[in-house]
Amino acid sequence: MKKSNILLISLTICLSITLVFGITTKRTNSNRKMEKTALLNPKYSEKIERIIFDSEKSYTILQKKQKNNILNQVSYFMSYFNSKNYDIKYDNIINIGLKCDNNMTSEFIQNMTNVILLAKVDTKSLKKNQIVYANHIQIYGDDERKLLDLSFSKSDSTETRIFIKNNLTDKVYSAKDEYSKYFTMEWKDFLNKSFFPEELQNNISSVQQMEIVDIKNGKKTSRILQRDGDQFQSKLLQILPLQSNQISLPENWNYIMQEKNLTKQIKVEDGMLNLYNVALYETDGQFFISAQGILYKISEWTYLKILDI
Repeated sequence: MKKSNILLISLTICLSITLVFGITTKRTNSNRKMEKTALLNPKYSEKIERIIFDSEKSYTILQKKQKNNILNQVSYFMSYFNSKNYDIKYDNIINIGLKCDNNMTSEFIQNMTNVILLAKVDTKSLKKNQIVYANHIQIYGDDERKLLDLSFSKSDSTETRIFIKNNLTDKVYSAKDEYSKYFTMEWKDFLNKSFFPEELQNNISSVQQMEIVDIKNGKKTSRILQRDGDQFQSKLLQILPLQSNQISLPENWNYIMQEKNLTKQIKVEDGMLNLYNVALYETDGQFFISAQGILYKISEWTYLKILDI
C-alpha cells in the first residue's frame, strides 16, 4: 500500500475519533443543566431576622437586634448550643445575646446573595443515600417567614464542590464549596472582637464624655473628661481601636469578674446617652477586659496600656 494511502487512512481515522468525541462531549454538556442564580434572593438581604446554622456538632442562632444609638446600627447577636440536645438542656447553651462580628455576618449574607453557577443534579439517577446531608442553614425574615432552608453535603479537604438541597423546592444542586467553613467555625469565631462597637469607632464625633474610674486597694477614683477638654481626644483614641481575638471561656467569667479583681473602668457616653462600659481585671497573673457583654483575655502590654489611660 502506498504511503500516501496509509497517511490518508490514518488522517480519516483521527478525524472520525475527534468528531465522535466532540459529539459525545456536546451531548454530555447539553444534558447537564447549569443555572446562574443566588441561593437567597438579594432583595431579602436587609430583611433577615434570624440565621440558624445546624451542623453535626452544634446549633447556632444569629438573631438581629436594632440598637438604639446615634447611627441606629443593626447587629446580630449569637446563641450557641454545644450539643444537639439543644431543646432539652439549657446548660448546653454557651451564652445568649453575645454580639456577632458584623464583618462575618455581612460576608455570610453576601455569599448567600451572590449570583453563582449551579449545576442541577438529577436525583433520579442517584443511588439511595448517595448524598449525605450533614449541615443545614435556615434564614427567616422579619415577618417570621422562612426565606431559605438549605441542606449541605459533607465536604473534606480534597473536594471543591458540594451538594446543596433546597428544602423549600426539593431541588438539588452541585456548587463550589464556599459554605463548609461556617459549619466548622468555633463559637468564638462568630463574635465581635472589638471592645467598642464598630459604629462608635467610625463616628468618634458622637462621643460626648468619658468617665475613667481607677481602682486600687478597693478604693475608686473617678475622672470625667468632657468633649471640649484637653485630654479627651487622645484618651479616647487610646481605647476605641483596641480589640482581642482571645475570648475567655464563659464558664470562667464569674470567677474572673469578681470585684476584688477589678482594676479599672471606662465609661463612654454618646450624644444619644448610650453608655458603653469596659472593665479591666487582673487575676492569677492573667489579664482580662469585659466589653460588650464579652470577656476577652488580653496581653500584659494591652492591660498596661489601658491601665495608663
